[in-house]
Amino acid sequence: MDFVKQLIIYEGSQRSLDDKLTYFKKLLSYPYWNRACKLIIYTRHYEQGFLFVEHMMKLLNSFKSRLSTKEFEEFDINLIFLYLQIMDKSDRWMRYVEYFNLVRTEKPYNVTYSTSEPPERFGDFLLRSDEDGHQVHFLYSISSRYVVIKKKIERLKNGASVNHLKHHPQSGLSDEEIARRFNHILSLKDQRYF
Repeated sequence: MDFVKQLIIYEGSQRSLDDKLTYFKKLLSYPYWNRACKLIIYTRHYEQGFLFVEHMMKLLNSFKSRLSTKEFEEFDINLIFLYLQIMDKSDRWMRYVEYFNLVRTEKPYNVTYSTSEPPERFGDFLLRSDEDGHQVHFLYSISSRYVVIKKKIERLKNGASVNHLKHHPQSGLSDEEIARRFNHILSLKDQRYF
């Protein structure tokens, strides 16, 4: 499951820039994106996941002029969410909080919520409101996870035990179990689970 190696082999081939862009768009779209995310998380390949996301972020920026604003934003959001999820699952709590705060400051992508929702619900994630709805920072949808991770950091700083709050590492899986999980995700490709 060496995503980065496979990407580099593909990119180093004699394909045209248009072919590479098409490949990139497919990889960051349903169903391939969902499958890639599941493979990383389900098999706990977090280090490969970091490399994969960082590589895809570089490609996204290199293709920026060839993407619509909407495409760029959607792909960027996908990559940001996966990056944060990998940090969470690999218990990199400080890094998670730092990156979350950085994204919140530098990437003001928004989601529209109905005006039937009280604006107070969104706290300081509310960017603006008008008759069309509430424009809320996209990270609002995972802000509860951010709060949980901040509490874990506080426990750690206060000297309290946090071992029971950590996720299981890949080392807890046998090679056979990793292979079984990998094959299970690939077997779902023809079923509508993604």
